[in-house]
Amino acid sequence: MNKTFILVIIALLILAGGLILWRSNYLQKLTTPSKEVSTFSALSPEQVTENFYIWYVGCLEGTVGTEKAPCQWQKSSYVSDKLTKNIKGNGYNPIICAQALPDTSKGKVVVKKIETQNAKARTTVYSLYNWENRPIDVELERINNQWQITGLACPPSQSPDYIAGDFFASYINCQGGQVESGTFLPGHCLYGEDYSGSGMELFNSLAEEYGPELVKNIKWVPGADPIICAQALPQSIRVENINVVGENAKATVIEEFEPPIVIQVDLRLIKNFELRYWQIENITCPEQ
Repeated sequence: MNKTFILVIIALLILAGGLILWRSNYLQKLTTPSKEVSTFSALSPEQVTENFYIWYVGCLEGTVGTEKAPCQWQKSSYVSDKLTKNIKGNGYNPIICAQALPDTSKGKVVVKKIETQNAKARTTVYSLYNWENRPIDVELERINNQWQITGLACPPSQSPDYIAGDFFASYINCQGGQVESGTFLPGHCLYGEDYSGSGMELFNSLAEEYGPELVKNIKWVPGADPIICAQALPQSIRVENINVVGENAKATVIEEFEPPIVIQVDLRLIKNFELRYWQIENITCPEQ
């Protein structure tokens, strides 16, 4: 066996080994998913939000009328521990902000208003179901190189005009009980004190329910009740001219007198971890 033949054999062995190594690496690339394309870390805040809600609503639909375990959103890879530790749910499902199951025949989850700043993001879910006009704000953070949901804020259960009208109606109803008993104490019905009257009982503080800041900001009007801005009770009220700018709102309450009394009501949107609701901050009587 000459020297040339031996060198040829060695060269062929090296070439064969190289082909085997190349083939092995090539097949591994074909069977291993690309981290940039297919892993969870590549999902955007919008995709995480949409995927989570589509999965969760679908899960709820699949468990209706069965004995399956409830959908455990807490174990979803889209959800952070921050959400599972803080979210509650007072008589409703805190994820869909409702008690009833959505009607998916009317549409699907739509995610809009994407805001991203550094490692935090906020999306808004418009789920085209029976609560299509009540968007849910979803907060996300980039944790361990992947976006996860850290907070949910359900929309206000009542509009600012409803809160203003309901507050005045409750207050006037309370003062009406005083009139029946022969007394009329300005501001008396604001603080939750007991009062007499036909069928009247002890009630919770209106200020606590509709706006604790109102007690601090209220301006006492000489010779008039600081809430209804009058000495007598109006026959009726109506709420007009609602103006909402961000987290602040203004409403006009018109009391039926002759002439009518026009009252300006300032409200603010209160944001808790999962709830949002309007509260009255100030009431401005017309200038005398």
